[in-house]
Amino acid sequence: MYAAFVIVFLGFSTPCLCQTRLRGYCEPGQTCWPTAQNIDNLRKVLERNALPLPGPRPAQQATGGAAGGGATGGGAAGTQGSGRPGQAQVPPAQVPKKLVQPIAEDQFEYGNLTIMKNLAEIRRPAFIVLPQIIGDIQAAVLFARNHALRITVLSSGHDYIGRSTHNNSLQIDMRLMQRTRTVQWPGSLSGLAIDAEAGNSWSKIIGEVNQTGYDIVGSESFTVSISGWTLGGGYSPISPKLGLGADNALGFTIVTPDAEIIRSTERGTITLKLDGSNTTTTNTDIFWALRGGGGGSLGVVVSIAFQLHPRPQAPLRHLICLFPMFLRQHNVAKRFVDLFNQELPRLAPEWGGSYHSDSSPFNVTQNVTGVIRVNMLHYGGPVSAQSQAFIDKMIAFRNTQFGAARPLAVGNQWGCSNGTYHRWADFVASTLYLRLQEPILILTQVTNVFLPQRALIPQNTDRILGFFHGPSAAKGINVNYALSCRWSLLGGAVSRVRAGATAVNDEMRNAKMSLTCNTVWDPRVPEAKGQAVTALNNLGEVMKSLGEGSYINMAERGVPNWKRRYFGNQYAKLEQIKKKIDPDNFMTCMPCVGADLAQNLVPRLQSGQAQGQGIDGSTIAPVPGSGSVPRAGSPVGPTFTGRSTIRPQITTAAASKNQGIHSYLVIFLFMVFFNL
Repeated sequence: MYAAFVIVFLGFSTPCLCQTRLRGYCEPGQTCWPTAQNIDNLRKVLERNALPLPGPRPAQQATGGAAGGGATGGGAAGTQGSGRPGQAQVPPAQVPKKLVQPIAEDQFEYGNLTIMKNLAEIRRPAFIVLPQIIGDIQAAVLFARNHALRITVLSSGHDYIGRSTHNNSLQIDMRLMQRTRTVQWPGSLSGLAIDAEAGNSWSKIIGEVNQTGYDIVGSESFTVSISGWTLGGGYSPISPKLGLGADNALGFTIVTPDAEIIRSTERGTITLKLDGSNTTTTNTDIFWALRGGGGGSLGVVVSIAFQLHPRPQAPLRHLICLFPMFLRQHNVAKRFVDLFNQELPRLAPEWGGSYHSDSSPFNVTQNVTGVIRVNMLHYGGPVSAQSQAFIDKMIAFRNTQFGAARPLAVGNQWGCSNGTYHRWADFVASTLYLRLQEPILILTQVTNVFLPQRALIPQNTDRILGFFHGPSAAKGINVNYALSCRWSLLGGAVSRVRAGATAVNDEMRNAKMSLTCNTVWDPRVPEAKGQAVTALNNLGEVMKSLGEGSYINMAERGVPNWKRRYFGNQYAKLEQIKKKIDPDNFMTCMPCVGADLAQNLVPRLQSGQAQGQGIDGSTIAPVPGSGSVPRAGSPVGPTFTGRSTIRPQITTAAASKNQGIHSYLVIFLFMVFFNL
């Protein structure tokens, strides 16, 4: 059993004497901040597995950014460095040969651990814990609770406003928890489910499920982890056929803000308390809330069980296209988008995927500005005559626009092609598809809206495409930043789920597309960020006028009606559940459920004090048994594989490498938009 546990800490010797309510989380310099003795006691509990690493001095205040915390898979940015203050390093600019790489020892350096996908968000947690068993998470939560420390939870770092990291927080980094198990599950369409820990990436899970002969609904983006994606709803190229990720979740294991373990399924909930007792109920509120209600507030997700689907017999058809947005004076983007959106009402639910509009300056030549990229997948059955007609129209678009016998002046790369895949996993792993994915590390800001079919009319899409530059203004094109939009298909099985059956925003259920736009900017130009953010904010205002809901996984700061926009009609019930599981509002972020509720933050320890069921002493009562949930046949489903004791079993983080623990991609910096 793997059990690496890494603590990145800053030694303070301030006595912990405060027992009064705080106005916010404990910060360095306050009497509630952990003393050197408190930290040493934590290390003793973790024994050989606590590996102290050098880190920067703590930030004196948590400046900028949204609060982190909870069961989310997002992240904000940090800098890669040696662990010494003020010394940063650029991540290696190389593409790994495998989707899953062994964890290198230097990943455990403080600077490497703080790297997030969005480099525009830089945070410095005071403590970073990398658990490998559920008891490690309990230990971290109790330590944070005792000292009123903000908890942030990181799985893959894809949250672009930084809700999974924060200055001076205790960050729980889930990257080492990657165990999986295929189990029998009554109620699954195939009778089977995969129970996967939260540190798994979708590329890893889809690959493992592929070996079983089944398929699973997951993200096609190879660096995204399973937890944050699912908690926010989770859409996929095969969602129009098989539903959202949240629809396919069968069970969750979480550690609550009080460090209790909860396992919840559609059949009920079991709570394992720190004193060894447990309660079982048929109440499914927590299960409901975790299926689309967003992360950040109900607890730390340890694992999720997903149903497995029988693999379709028919091959998968793949349609990929590449067109210029503007060719000479021709607005190719408008013509293509109008054609595509006209076909949407007639598309069979087997079709999923997206198209992109991208104004990246590197695409600006004498004749061409920007690109339109199409990546569509037909999954789940034979291609009908109607679907073949759609393919033919897309392929014929080049000829109807430019003439079949006359090659384009800039070359023959424009057009569409289609092929087949025998398995969904082959599509996800294809080098052609990966080449179309977003850069792994960028300076960015995002905005999103769910678009119903009625909004997808030419005058509306023209307003959005109007933010992209044409060649007539080539001399005035701002090369300091770029805009990019991704139009992802919803509908089909996503829309057939009864309103309120899950916590997913009804606006997502009713939408035909999810439109996500982002901007990136050149960090070498001081004014570039301001120009980029202004352009995106203006674009975002237009987008939000076209739809009433937005994706919680692509949340923004400062949205005035955030409850309605991100959670819709589900918010009132979500808030009630939040108040029950976390009445003190200890785990919070913005925008997350309960973000505006009052907090009751009272440190629980005095200087040097030990506790009977806590972290600053040497003992914690283990949860009984080797499994953390009931066995198959009980009201809440199959056994979850994982120990419930607090004490880890491996000596160092390096030992976990020798045991074959893996993480997602070796992170690299590839500023494709500016040729850095």
